[in-house]
Amino acid sequence: MFDFTSTEIGEKAVLHLTGSLSVKDSPRIRSFLQSLKAKGIKELEFDFKNLNYLDSSGIGILLYSHNWMKETNKKVKITNMNSAVHAIFEIANLTEAFDIST
Repeated sequence: MFDFTSTEIGEKAVLHLTGSLSVKDSPRIRSFLQSLKAKGIKELEFDFKNLNYLDSSGIGILLYSHNWMKETNKKVKITNMNSAVHAIFEIANLTEAFDIST
């Protein structure tokens, strides 16, 4: 099961992800991200503290966010990434594209 909450402060949004982000959840979070972009959010952080897994569609969501943040000359920040999810990022060669802290 997957869920998320969001905290917005000015032009920054923090998304707290819980569970496993997979293809069935991607449309919902993509739609939410599009609404944040329309609101003028210019900084984006994903809190992975409670995220156990993400598949290729989850990576696609993050790449969508990455491209959006490039427009504002910022990197998407990812915090609290566990070792299992970090391994996925290393395999996909994505560690340099994001500002990652564990």
